[in-house]
Order: sequence, then C-alpha cells, then structure tokens
Amino acid sequence: MTLQAGCGRSLRAVASCSVGCEDLAQWLVRHGLALDWPRDSGGRYVAAQEEARRSERGM
Repeated sequence: MTLQAGCGRSLRAVASCSVGCEDLAQWLVRHGLALDWPRDSGGRYVAAQEEARRSERGM
C-alpha cells in the first residue's frame, strides 16, 4: 500500500492511495462510488468518471 499526501488547489488535504498497481481513487470513481474533482486531481479521473456515467454505475 502506498500513500502520498499534500494540499490541493482548494487548500484541502489531498491524498493518493494505491494497493499494488491499483489507484484506489480511480477504482472508486470508475465504479461510481466517488466523483473526480478536477481542480485538485488535474483531471486525472475524468475518463474513469465518464466510464461510470456511461455504464450508469453509482452516483
């Protein structure tokens, strides 16, 4: 498990967590259990969020 933390543009705590090669935030967004926040992620999860939307998963 890897954890990297910092402060995002919105001055919130922002962290990246992965297990093996899997980014947990990307997994959550792809399955519709979380939303991308492009201001802090730099749009890293836009494709995963779009995939969840097209597949009508989660939120």
